[in-house]
Amino acid sequence: MSKKLLIPIEYTVISQKTIEYALSLAQEEDYELYLFRVANPKVVGRRIRRDTLSNALEKAMDSMDRLLMRAIVEVSKTKALELSKVGAIHKRFSVGDLVTEILKMAGNISCDMILMGVPSREDSDFEKGNFTFGGTTVGELIDKAPCSVYVRKTFDETFILL
Repeated sequence: MSKKLLIPIEYTVISQKTIEYALSLAQEEDYELYLFRVANPKVVGRRIRRDTLSNALEKAMDSMDRLLMRAIVEVSKTKALELSKVGAIHKRFSVGDLVTEILKMAGNISCDMILMGVPSREDSDFEKGNFTFGGTTVGELIDKAPCSVYVRKTFDETFILL
């Protein structure tokens, strides 16, 4: 049975690098990948109308496709990527509070691991756990996650288990 790897993403190089790592990991081990984008309701609009949500969903799926394709190309440049060895790749989108939505998704899919890249430039802040993802401090996510959380340090490209 496949393990499930949840990858919260923003549309950044950091997320692309995280997906690259996840693809390599999934090729070596039996992982299904879940790319997950959470939109802030303030960005989508105070009152989320059906057409606005539909547009946001369509844009999110297109952006995830582009990010995934770039990651596949980059991994293929450095090593032989055999997509047949990678489990299913799912894309999910939600609107709401970042931490709450990630925790809900992790529970809904019975996630085995959450893998995230964080755009913190301050190593001292990172070491203290004061790093952010999508403008939100992720300490609460780490504390409440139902599984292991691996966080990618931006500049030295290592992951730490939190």
